[in-house]
Formats: sequence, structure tokens, C-alpha cells
Amino acid sequence: MRRWWRRRGADRIVTDVAASIAGSLDMEETLRAIADSTQRVLRADRATCYVVSEDDVISGVYTTEKDPQRRAFLARTVGLGPRNVPIWRRQLAQEDPLLAVEDVVADPEIPARLAESLGCGAFIGVRIEHHSVVHDGTPALLGTIFCSYASRRRFTADDRATARTIAGLAALALANARLHSDTLRHLENVRRQSAANRHQALHDALTGLPNRVQFLATVRGALEANAAHPTPGLAVMMLDLDRFKEVNDTLGHQSGDALLQVVADRLRSVLRGTDVVARLGGDEFALLLPGMRDVESALALARKVHRVLAQPVSLQELTLDVEASIGIALCPDHGDDADLLMQRADVAMYVAKAAHSGEEVYSAEHDQYSPERLALIGELRRAIAGGELVLHFQPKVSLAVGRVVGVEALVRWQHPERGLLPPGEFIPLAEHTTLIRTLTLHVLDRSLEQQRRWRDEGIDVPVSVNLAVRHLLDLNFPDEVRTLLRKWGLDGSGLELEITESTLMSNPRRAQEVIERLRELGVRIAIDDFGTGYSSLDYLKRLSADVLKIDKSFVLHMCASEADAMIVRSTIDLGRNLGLKVVAEGIETEAAWERLRELGCDVGQGFYLGRPAPAEELTALLAGEGEVGPAWSAGASAASFPTPPQRPAPAAG
Repeated sequence: MRRWWRRRGADRIVTDVAASIAGSLDMEETLRAIADSTQRVLRADRATCYVVSEDDVISGVYTTEKDPQRRAFLARTVGLGPRNVPIWRRQLAQEDPLLAVEDVVADPEIPARLAESLGCGAFIGVRIEHHSVVHDGTPALLGTIFCSYASRRRFTADDRATARTIAGLAALALANARLHSDTLRHLENVRRQSAANRHQALHDALTGLPNRVQFLATVRGALEANAAHPTPGLAVMMLDLDRFKEVNDTLGHQSGDALLQVVADRLRSVLRGTDVVARLGGDEFALLLPGMRDVESALALARKVHRVLAQPVSLQELTLDVEASIGIALCPDHGDDADLLMQRADVAMYVAKAAHSGEEVYSAEHDQYSPERLALIGELRRAIAGGELVLHFQPKVSLAVGRVVGVEALVRWQHPERGLLPPGEFIPLAEHTTLIRTLTLHVLDRSLEQQRRWRDEGIDVPVSVNLAVRHLLDLNFPDEVRTLLRKWGLDGSGLELEITESTLMSNPRRAQEVIERLRELGVRIAIDDFGTGYSSLDYLKRLSADVLKIDKSFVLHMCASEADAMIVRSTIDLGRNLGLKVVAEGIETEAAWERLRELGCDVGQGFYLGRPAPAEELTALLAGEGEVGPAWSAGASAASFPTPPQRPAPAAG
């Protein structure tokens, strides 16, 4: 009866076992099926299937015993530890790997604990080999099957043949399960890498904050949600650190990076759960604030951000104070589009930075970048080539004698549709593009052309032209000035170039080099809008300027404000002590004229003395009333220039 059952089992082994172990690609399910099928077919007391990894470590075990309650799957090892793998793998490599328990105990190389761990009287051990993969001339080992009796009963030759058949079927099942597992692992790695790449593409590597792309998408999502389910409001803030470049230049970029990380952490700490903070690049951060009801609430949060950032930061044993400029734009007051809100918050931030006010809310009157104004940039390029730019000249008058001693060239745009546009409508836009270089050279060329015409008519008048920061930092600019002077047959003594304090401070060393080369051409240098910038007296001395122009904001109110009068008086004294000619802008009253004259100011400029006018009008005035002298001093007409108050004659004797 026993032999009949064994023969029947052998006949049905292929279909029975194959059906059992081929039903799953999961490694645990495959191990369970192999152990269950082996135990059932061989009617053993216990069957165990081990899976071996490529480095000979047992990576999976499933054991089946007659008592189904004792089934278990462990992720690492059961019974045979990794250090025993070489021993039983060597035994299974023998010609007949089906060993009895007494053979194991008798082998001195196999520890007794191995037999003890098996806990059996007889067992079969068979390799599960993958013949399609060969290493060193032998098939790759995928695992082993151990099948045992608790008694001393022996396994027969039929049992051994059956075990080999099961091992062959198990090899196919384990190979498929391993391939499936490798595929799943590869797909998971691809998924993780894809997620990591996506996170990297949408986040700042230094701070871990969302970057510009992610922030813009988040703002758009918030606006869409706001449109579908209206909320109390939404605000966007732009934040830029003040003087961050000084940290990088002084302490190095590593310290600058550390400071940015501190700022990121502090911004996280001050925001609510629904708020979003992002780093847009450099030292610029952005904040999205859903539920922001009004301007007052936004300003209150901005001031809270300032207080958090104001806490001292220690870097390289130095204690730094962190300050920032914040711009605010609210939806729907300032726009309902993500790009527009960010752009307008950016405009407000630059206003705050320029005014040193800390925070500013967007205002259309401060926005020089409206779509209408941006459209002027393309038109301006064509206007230069098409001759639409015209020059007006404003006279400069000697306050002592009331005579014109120079003119300042001021550009206007004769727009075909908008009429005559003042420089404030297009110069600030051009300054943010390379077009300012073309524009300035065009104005300089036209100014020298007009000066040449005046000289040909017997009028020798110095001409002043304003420069942008780009030119004062351009080492090629002096050569371009030399070329234009030669073009019109002029020397540099009749040309005065006006620069602002902020221009000087952007790069004092480079500015000084350019100024020195211009002075070699005989060109005079005037510092314009003095008193409104941040230049030091040391730079003022070393730059070797010729003229100091007092900003009109002080002159306009000097008769009503003692503080402004003191600034004007101090500037005049400073210029005199440094050997500079002093020019006062913004003279609009006779009282200001008289006061400046008493203070010893050299030259005045303003509507009281003469408004900017086309060259032909000024030429007619000069030709009719002018009195040519060595330095060209033209007498002022009563219609255009006031008669200066007469000083009392000096006492005789």
C-alpha cells in the first residue's frame, strides 16, 4: 500500500506540485507553496524551503509541519544561520546530496548544533538550481529544500527522485518570483528616483524650501481655490535681504549659505499652517498668505517677520543683524493672476528697498513696469533710429552776474501718438535694459552736434549731459567720448558729464578709473543730486570732480526750512573748500535766488531762471541778447532771466 501511494505520488507530482507553486509571483507565497507541496507529497513531518541570495545569505525561509499552527515565515533565517551556509552548501554539492541525519553528525566539519537544529531522525536536502544561469561551471544556487522525519525512518530512492523533481519545479517558480521581485524593486527605485528628481526640480537644494516654479504653481492653485470657494483674501510677499552681498564678499559664500538657511528656518517659524514660504533664488524669498483680509493684517505680519529676522545671527564668531525689504500685493486689490501678483509684490519690495522703509504695499504710482510702459521699450528702440527723440536745453546762470554760463541737455520723446513725453516716462525703463547705452550715446552725439552749431554761430557754451551707471563702469566709454569729440571737431573742455552719488557708490574703484580717463580728455565731471545718496567725503575727494550740484529737494524749501537751508549752506562751504564749483538746482523764486547768492553759490538752475527749451529758441535768445566773452557769458533778457538783485557799492576808502 505504501509503495502504491509513493508511485501514485510520483505520477501526480508534476501536475500537483506545479499547480501549487506556479500560482503566485510573490516570494513568500512561492516559498510557502514549495514547502507545503513537498511536505504533502513526501508525507514528511516537516518541510523547509530556504532562499539564498547572490552573496550566499539566507534571505527567506518557510517551514511547514504537520501541525499547521506552527507555520511561519521569517524575513531572515530559521534554523540554519548564514555562517552555516558554506557547510550545507558544500554537502549538497556532492554527487548524492541526499543525506541521512547520521551522515551529518558523523562529519567532523559539520557542527553538532546543525543536526540538533534540524531536530529529526532522517532528512533529505536537495539544491534548487537555476540551470539557465551558470557560475564557475555550476548552476546558480537559488535555495534548498529540507524534508525530514522526526523518527529514524529512512527516505527511499523514490523519495529522492521526487525531491529532485520538486526542486526542478521550485527552481522555475523561485526564478520567476525573484525576477518579479527584482522588477518590483527596480520599479520602486525608479519611482523613488522620479520622486526625488521631482522634489529636486521643485525645491531649493540649500534650504529645502519650494523654488520659484513650485511657488508659482502653489499661488495659481490658491487663486483657483479662491475663485471656486471665495475666502477672506490672499496676499503675496516678496522679501529680499539687505546688504547680503556684503556677507558673501566679507565672510565667503559658505557663511552666506548658512545665513540663508537661518533665514529660511525663521520664516518657517513665523508662518501659519496654511502659509507657504519659498526661496526664489539668491537672497530673495516669497510668502503666500491665504486668508489675508486687508492691508493692515499684511503689514502686521510683515512687521512680525522683521522682528523674527532681527534676532542676531552668529557667523564665524561675528554677530550679524539681519534686515530685509518686503513688498506686499493682495488679491483681488492688486490683481487676481499669479504672475501679476508676484510682479507687483516685487515692485513694492524694490520701493521698500529704495526708501529703506522695511515694507511697502504695492501702489500703481510707484510701478514703472506697467504693461503700457513696458510696451514703450520696443517703441523706444525704433524712436532712436527714427529721430523721434529731441533735445531741450536748460540754461545755467551765474548767480553773481546773472548771465548764462552753460546749458544742460535734456532728452524728450516726440511720440507720434502720446505727444511729447518727459524723460521720466522712458529713461527709468531704459536704465534696466541695454538700451540705455544706445540712448545715452545718442543724446551725447546730438548734444555735441548742437554745440558745434553754436560754435559755428559764434556762441561758445558748455553743454552738460547726464550719465547712467552703466557708462561710468564701462572702460570703453572714454574711447567712445573721444570718438564723438573728434567727429564734431570739439575738445573736451566744453563738455560736462553729470553723474549721481549712487552711481559713484556702485563701484567706486571702477568709477574712479573711468573718471580719470575722461578728465584726460578735458571733460568736466559734475556730481548731480548731491545730498541724496550715500557717498563718503573720502570718495568725493579722490574722484577729482569739478562741479557739485545741490539737489533741488533742498533748494525748493530752503527759504521755509532751516534744516534744508543748513544743508545748502554746508554743501556750498564743502564745495568751496574742495575747490569745486557749486550749482544749485530747483531755483523757482527770487527769494531762493537771493539767498543762494548771499551764500556764495556759483551757478543756479531752475524754472525761475529758465525752463528747458529747444535749441533754436535758446539760440535766438542768445543771438539777440548775448555778449560773447572768453568763457561765453550771455546777458540775460528780462523776458527769460531775472535781473539779479544789486549788491550795494563798497564803501570808499
